[in-house]
Amino acid sequence: MDKNTITAMILIAIVIIVSSLMNSNNENFEKQHEVVVEKTTPNVENQQITTPVDQVIATEDNVLFEEDTVFVETDLFIAKFSTRGAAVLSWELKNYKSREDVNNNINLLVEGTKNLLSEIKLTDGTILKNLNFSSNLKDIHISGEESKSINFTSRDNDGNIILEKNLTFYGNRYHFDYDISLPNLSNRIAENGIKISWPEGMNFTEVSGENLNSEDYFISSYTYDASGNLTEYSREEEITESKTIDWGATRTKYFETIIFADKPIFNNFKTIPSIGKVDYHAIKRSDIGFELGMKKIDKFKVYIGPMDYYEFKKYDKDFESTLNWGWDIVRPFSWVILNALKLFYPLIPNYGVVIILFSLVINALILPFNIKAFKSTLAMKKIQPYLKEVKEKFPGDLQRQQQETMALYKKHKVNPFGTCLPSLIPMPILYGFFIVFRSTIEFRSKGFMLWIDDLSLPEVFITLPFNIPLYGGHIGLLPIIMAVFTYLQTKDTITDQNQKMMIYMMPLMLLIFFNNFASGLILYYTIGTIFRYFQQLVTKRNLKVS
Repeated sequence: MDKNTITAMILIAIVIIVSSLMNSNNENFEKQHEVVVEKTTPNVENQQITTPVDQVIATEDNVLFEEDTVFVETDLFIAKFSTRGAAVLSWELKNYKSREDVNNNINLLVEGTKNLLSEIKLTDGTILKNLNFSSNLKDIHISGEESKSINFTSRDNDGNIILEKNLTFYGNRYHFDYDISLPNLSNRIAENGIKISWPEGMNFTEVSGENLNSEDYFISSYTYDASGNLTEYSREEEITESKTIDWGATRTKYFETIIFADKPIFNNFKTIPSIGKVDYHAIKRSDIGFELGMKKIDKFKVYIGPMDYYEFKKYDKDFESTLNWGWDIVRPFSWVILNALKLFYPLIPNYGVVIILFSLVINALILPFNIKAFKSTLAMKKIQPYLKEVKEKFPGDLQRQQQETMALYKKHKVNPFGTCLPSLIPMPILYGFFIVFRSTIEFRSKGFMLWIDDLSLPEVFITLPFNIPLYGGHIGLLPIIMAVFTYLQTKDTITDQNQKMMIYMMPLMLLIFFNNFASGLILYYTIGTIFRYFQQLVTKRNLKVS
């Protein structure tokens, strides 16, 4: 490993380290049986109405109501809804398991909170929210191409419908259709008077005690307008915007909630900042919420599920633009790497083995460049005594030193830039691997062998009783193997004795910083390092024979 390679490796390490380090009050919910009606100054006088406001208020304040739970199970999720507000209580994904207990499904919603709430503002200033509903079904199970709807209905004392919500679920989709109607209040709805809110954000689902999975870094919210512009909002600020949008979203590291429609009907987007300290397996309130005002009554949809590129593509709404593919120059590499690994997974159903084969193929493809670069390195080592003589013969005369040095290169047929290309070619691929294993859900909970049981997390061979700054609270075996072979490779390629310290510094840096990176990335780079070391040994033997 020559000077150029070391420099390139330091740069890519800095990029990855900086990327990994760039990683975190909403109002309390109403009490379980509290119903809220707000009365503001009327903005329309002498309004003709079909249902008296006093009768609506009487319904909310006086009717005894027992909150009930409605269950929905499909091929993909198990959800719970409350008849208080027709709110979402729980959303478990059947294909993704909890980090705390692999026997349990992951729950994307914070326990004890409610989301997908509605708020109706009438022309006389009355605001209706947290209404009581009855449902036509209490429990539905659907599969495959099946679909089924649940109708939530809120009525006044005389049995007149105040608000109706119709939710349609599909057996093989993560979204459901959401339809609102107010048959007896339709002529009393204020401008932009229907608001749908998701105030409690999403639950932390990953290992976050030492931020090993950088989950708090990924918390964000988005809007997407009809012109195809995606706006990302800071998780640290409360922001309200009035603009027409196609969809709004809130996300964690691997999962996302998206409220969207077939045409732009949403406006008045609001983000709610995350609060509090991120603890191990913490359950957080108000990570990121959003509110969407509706210009008119219309059907929209709600997606609650994984941030999966191919799942997103089914909707043709550019949801995939919220995926993190890295910098523009790296995105093509990230995309190709992900799809290449997924392509071979059905044939070799172990991503660890696929990564090893992928690393061997990549290094085999650049083998001719590496051999040429190593030959240039050996040639540079041979002329080092002559270069030293030039510096001693012409001290202080940099121009003459440069002329004599170039003459030496020409005489001995040495290309000083011959080692650059092999050093640069693998770098975008390496960073692409960093992005893929850090950001994409495909490798979550996918193991390799023995103790390497999750390629998206750092490898933990030994857990330490204390935490070492930069290094972490665990020891990974793969980073140690990588550091050893990096040392063996580097000591054969240092051409300038003044850089001899790099023989030890480079492996040490890789050992410290790579210990906390995803084991899939480390596996890829470790196999490549071993491959290049033995390639150097074979090249040296062939040169000696010739």
